[in-house]
Amino acid sequence: MGVDGSEMLSSWLNVPFHPQGGAVRSIVALLHSDLHQQGIVGSLCHLATAIVTVAPALRGHHTVAKTTRRTRSGRVTQEEECFIIKEDLTVTVQKQTHHPGQRDTEQEEPQADPAAHLTFNLRLSEAEKEAKDKLSLPFVFSQEK
Repeated sequence: MGVDGSEMLSSWLNVPFHPQGGAVRSIVALLHSDLHQQGIVGSLCHLATAIVTVAPALRGHHTVAKTTRRTRSGRVTQEEECFIIKEDLTVTVQKQTHHPGQRDTEQEEPQADPAAHLTFNLRLSEAEKEAKDKLSLPFVFSQEK
């Protein structure tokens, strides 16, 4: 797709698909990201509701297909499927689903406390908390007014 690619894509979305009044609902495209400019790939990914990225297998490992789907409400789901295509053209799939904000508990390493080795105290005592709560800041409006 050249510079006119976005115009062509936009026109496809507005052209009736069937003579009896049907419209284009979906466009499925295959794009080799290494053959196109990064801006074009980014624009198409921004417009897409589903993106499937396939990476080649490394030395006998599974081939990986990563799918990202966006709903109209903005919810994003991500799936990662590992598969092998055997010599007899059968496909073996192992499915792993990832959701945004969800972490893998198996791969999670114990996190060190960032405040553990500081030369000053980040924690407040009860007396300090009470004093902080009583403090009236000039930019905070009182609800008593």
